[in-house]
Amino acid sequence: MTKTIASLITAIFPADLAWKITILRQWPTIIGTLGRYVVIEKIKAPVIVLRVCHPAWAQELMLMSSLFLEKINQPLDRIYITSLHFRCSESLYVAPLQRY
Repeated sequence: MTKTIASLITAIFPADLAWKITILRQWPTIIGTLGRYVVIEKIKAPVIVLRVCHPAWAQELMLMSSLFLEKINQPLDRIYITSLHFRCSESLYVAPLQRY
């Protein structure tokens, strides 16, 4: 009998955390190519704390917050997240910029 990691995680965690698991699964789709600049640090309704590599990215992403909030809450059965907070961390890996 083979079980997927997703089914094991769902079985281990309480049902009331299913919405957090959904957000974590959907995160690569939600954030897209910006994923190398931002990672989820903490999820605690109604806030997600995001760690970014530079203050400029925090500002850019803050301006796009409404778009991200819509994408985050879309697959959920109700609105869990109403706010995004940003923290800067220079240790976040960022691929070097390519110069043309």
